[in-house]
Amino acid sequence: MYKTDHVVNLKNVLYICYTGLMEPLGQSQIFKYLRYLAKDYNITLVTYEKYNDWKDQIKLKKIKCTTRKVKIDWRPLHYHKSPSLFATTYDLLIGFFFCSWIIITKKISVIHARSYVASLLALIFKKIFGVKYIFDMRGFWVDERVAAAKWKHNSIFYKIGKWFEQRFLKNADIVVSLTNSAVEEIKKFSYFENCTLNYIIIPTCTDISLFKPQFPDKNLFNTLNLTDKFVVSYIGSVGGWQLFDEVLDCFKIVKDIVPNAFFLILNKGQHNFILKQLDKYEICKSDFALFDVRYEEVPKYINLCQIGIFFNKPGFAKKASAPTKLGEYLACGVPVITNAGVGDVENIITDNKVGVVIKSFNEDEYKVAIREMLAMLKIGKIKGRCCKTAKNIFSLEKGVNYYKLIYDQLFVQQKNH
Repeated sequence: MYKTDHVVNLKNVLYICYTGLMEPLGQSQIFKYLRYLAKDYNITLVTYEKYNDWKDQIKLKKIKCTTRKVKIDWRPLHYHKSPSLFATTYDLLIGFFFCSWIIITKKISVIHARSYVASLLALIFKKIFGVKYIFDMRGFWVDERVAAAKWKHNSIFYKIGKWFEQRFLKNADIVVSLTNSAVEEIKKFSYFENCTLNYIIIPTCTDISLFKPQFPDKNLFNTLNLTDKFVVSYIGSVGGWQLFDEVLDCFKIVKDIVPNAFFLILNKGQHNFILKQLDKYEICKSDFALFDVRYEEVPKYINLCQIGIFFNKPGFAKKASAPTKLGEYLACGVPVITNAGVGDVENIITDNKVGVVIKSFNEDEYKVAIREMLAMLKIGKIKGRCCKTAKNIFSLEKGVNYYKLIYDQLFVQQKNH
C-alpha cells in the first residue's frame, strides 16, 4: 500500500461529490456545511457540474469568488450524462487521476465522499493511499434506482451496486446516515451479523439563520392578494419520488373544507408540466401561484403560508431519506401534512406535534388530516413547536459540529496509525 507523507496537523480534507455545487442541492446541502468547516480544515472540493451550469458564466464566477472567500479550494469537473454507463465511467476515470494528483500534492488525510458514485473513488483511494474515508451515504441509492424503474431488481446492475454498497459500508471509517430507520435496516444485513457498523446519524440540515419566522413580505403579500387567504405551500421538484398528483388531490380537499385556500408552488424547471397538472385537476388560475425563486428567497415565500404539503413514494429505499423541505418548513414555523414510510419523518412529526402524517392516499385520509391540522392551528403554539423541533433536529450548526467531531476523530486515528 502506498501512503503519502501526511501532514496531519494541517487537517487536509478532500470532499468528493457527484452533484454540482452550482445546483440548488449543492448550495443548500454541500456549501452550507463546508463554508463553516473550512474555518477549521483545509478543504478541497471536487464536484461534477452540469453542462447548462457551466454555460452560466456569471453564476460560475460568483460561486468561484464565494468559495475563495471562505477558503474552499473548489475544483469543478464536467458531468457527462449519456450514455449513462459510459458517461459515468468516463467521469470516474477523470476523477481518479485528478483526485489522485490532489491527494499526493496536498497530502490529503481524510476523504469525505457524498453518496455512492463518489464513494467508488474514495474506496479506491483508501486502498491505495491509506487515507481515512467517510461514506456519507445520503440514502439507499441502489434501491432507489430500482424503485424509480431505472434498474431491475436482481439485474446485473443491481447486483454490482449492492456488491459495492457492502464494501462502502464495511470499509468506511465512518458511515453517515440521514435516518435512524436506515441504520436499523443496515444492521439487519447478513454481512453485519458478526461485526459492528461504525455510524453517526446526521439528518438533512437547515440553515436556521436563513429559514426562520418573519413577517410576510408586504409587496409579495399584496401582489398575490393573500388577504384572508389560507395559503398552502408546495416546494421543490415534481415527479419521480415526489407524489405531486396526490398533493393536488389533497389540495382540492383543502379547498372544499377551506374555500379561501390558495396554493403557492415553488419549483425550478418544471413549470409547463405543473401547469398542465393544475389544469387537469381543475384548479383555477386565481387559486394558485407558481414561482421559480433563488434559494435565499425561499424563506420569504414559506412565511406567507399556513401549512406545507408534500408526499413521497414510500418503500424500503425511502427509509434512508430525510426530505430537505421538512426542516425548511419547520424552521419557518410552518407545520406540514405528509405521509408515512419515509425515513424518520413520521416519528419526528408525531413526537413533536408539528404536523399530520397520513397512512394512505385517499379522500377520507386527506379529510381527517386536514381537519386535524386545522384543529392544531386553532389551538395555537404550533409555530413555536415547529421552530424548536427544527433547532433540535435539523439545525445546520448541529450538523456542522457532528462533522467536526468526525473529522477530528479521523485525523487523530490517522496520526496514530
